[in-house]
Amino acid sequence: MDVIGGWPEVVPGLVLLVLSLGALVRFWRAEEKDWQELAASAGPVRPSAAGLSLYEIAYLAQGYRVDPAGLVALVVMHEQQRVRLVDKEYGSYHYRIVDPVPRDEVEAVVLDLLAEDDGRVPTALDIQRRRPDALKNLHRQLVVDGYLCERGLPAGLAPDATQVTEWRAVRTRARRRHALLLVVLLTLGGAAAVLLGAWAPLALQAVALPALAVWRERTRTPRSWGVTRACEEAVRAARAVRPASKEDALLRRVAFSGLRDLPKGHPLVPCPRPPDPPREQPREEPPRFIDFNPPGLGGL
Repeated sequence: MDVIGGWPEVVPGLVLLVLSLGALVRFWRAEEKDWQELAASAGPVRPSAAGLSLYEIAYLAQGYRVDPAGLVALVVMHEQQRVRLVDKEYGSYHYRIVDPVPRDEVEAVVLDLLAEDDGRVPTALDIQRRRPDALKNLHRQLVVDGYLCERGLPAGLAPDATQVTEWRAVRTRARRRHALLLVVLLTLGGAAAVLLGAWAPLALQAVALPALAVWRERTRTPRSWGVTRACEEAVRAARAVRPASKEDALLRRVAFSGLRDLPKGHPLVPCPRPPDPPREQPREEPPRFIDFNPPGLGGL
């Protein structure tokens, strides 16, 4: 059986191949256009001159985690004597709550942890693991301000934004229609191959579509996520700010580097790691001597 066939048998399959490739390219162009329109709908980026709060500095400078912001709140409450350090050891602190009224959302989270654990908390607080959504409002505001970029979204747009919800719905419908169109074209290509006996166009169609998709994924510019350039500029600007007071300087050091950067002698400086216990030396057995000399005549 001639699987290639002549031109009359091959042309219909080649037409279906071109239509499939054209549909794929057109879908990618429409998808890119929708992405650009979504990115254009984001609000303006907060200028670095606007400054960052201590919580925002701690969140951004230390890997946008919750715990550094909680440590700033803890130091603030300690400096204002609203919590008191009872004792500490390596890896943990013991506080007593003097004033249980929080001044903001971060203090409320820290005070809740202290109340739950009778004032005993790990050195790093461990809020990230126990309450990963504790500061979702702070995170969302930094995303809207253009300082953080969510994975798969343009900078300045939060996942729950109205335009993001609409964009995802449109993209889902478009992908379904595109997948259905490709299935129809592949089915027609198979039918043409069976009726006309020319299988080469169908083979090209089945190989070219995934090959083109792989090529596009490898050559397209990856979309960044995480901290943005505006965020890096804002953090640099915050580092250049001269503290207005000793208390402000202390809190800024905690915001940028955590408790380990507190001045020497501060009560909240973490305890050093205790030395490892000495290893027990293995007991040496006394050497055993074996007499290889044969017994004398007296042993007979």
